[in-house]
Amino acid sequence: MLTTFILCAMFFVFIFSPMGALYNVGLLSIVGLGAALLADYTLTTALVYLSKPYSRKLS
Repeated sequence: MLTTFILCAMFFVFIFSPMGALYNVGLLSIVGLGAALLADYTLTTALVYLSKPYSRKLS
Protein backbone atom coordinates (compact mmCIF):
# COMPACT_ATOMS: atom_id res chain seq x y z
CA MET A 1 0.00 0.00 0.00
CA LEU A 2 2.78 2.43 0.87
CA THR A 3 4.57 1.54 -2.36
CA THR A 4 1.48 2.45 -4.38
CA PHE A 5 1.23 5.84 -2.70
CA ILE A 6 4.92 6.53 -3.29
CA LEU A 7 4.60 5.58 -6.96
CA CYS A 8 1.49 7.76 -7.35
CA ALA A 9 3.36 10.67 -5.79
CA MET A 10 6.24 10.11 -8.19
CA PHE A 11 3.94 10.06 -11.23
CA PHE A 12 2.04 13.08 -9.86
CA VAL A 13 5.11 15.17 -10.68
CA PHE A 14 4.54 14.44 -14.38
CA ILE A 15 1.17 16.21 -14.25
CA PHE A 16 2.95 19.57 -14.00
CA SER A 17 4.96 18.91 -17.16
CA PRO A 18 4.31 21.23 -20.10
CA MET A 19 4.57 18.27 -22.47
CA GLY A 20 1.22 16.64 -23.15
CA ALA A 21 2.67 13.14 -23.40
CA LEU A 22 4.24 13.28 -19.94
CA TYR A 23 1.03 14.70 -18.49
CA ASN A 24 -0.91 11.77 -19.96
CA VAL A 25 1.63 9.24 -18.68
CA GLY A 26 1.39 10.68 -15.18
CA LEU A 27 -2.39 10.78 -15.18
CA LEU A 28 -2.83 7.28 -16.60
CA SER A 29 -0.25 5.85 -14.21
CA ILE A 30 -2.00 7.35 -11.19
CA VAL A 31 -5.39 6.09 -12.36
CA GLY A 32 -3.99 2.65 -13.16
CA LEU A 33 -2.17 2.25 -9.85
CA GLY A 34 -5.21 3.48 -7.93
CA ALA A 35 -7.50 1.06 -9.75
CA ALA A 36 -5.09 -1.80 -9.13
CA LEU A 37 -4.95 -0.99 -5.42
CA LEU A 38 -8.73 -0.77 -5.20
CA ALA A 39 -9.15 -4.07 -7.04
CA ASP A 40 -6.51 -5.68 -4.85
CA TYR A 41 -8.40 -4.81 -1.70
CA THR A 42 -11.90 -5.58 -2.97
CA LEU A 43 -11.65 -8.41 -5.49
CA THR A 44 -9.00 -10.41 -3.69
CA THR A 45 -10.89 -10.51 -0.41
CA ALA A 46 -14.15 -11.32 -2.19
CA LEU A 47 -12.57 -14.17 -4.14
CA VAL A 48 -10.95 -15.63 -1.02
CA TYR A 49 -14.30 -15.44 0.77
CA LEU A 50 -16.16 -17.13 -2.09
CA SER A 51 -13.62 -19.87 -2.75
CA LYS A 52 -13.03 -20.66 0.96
CA PRO A 53 -9.53 -22.07 0.38
CA TYR A 54 -8.95 -22.90 4.05
CA SER A 55 -12.21 -24.67 4.82
CA ARG A 56 -12.21 -28.37 5.59
CA LYS A 57 -14.15 -30.72 3.41
CA LEU A 58 -16.19 -33.15 5.44
CA SER A 59 -16.54 -36.55 3.83
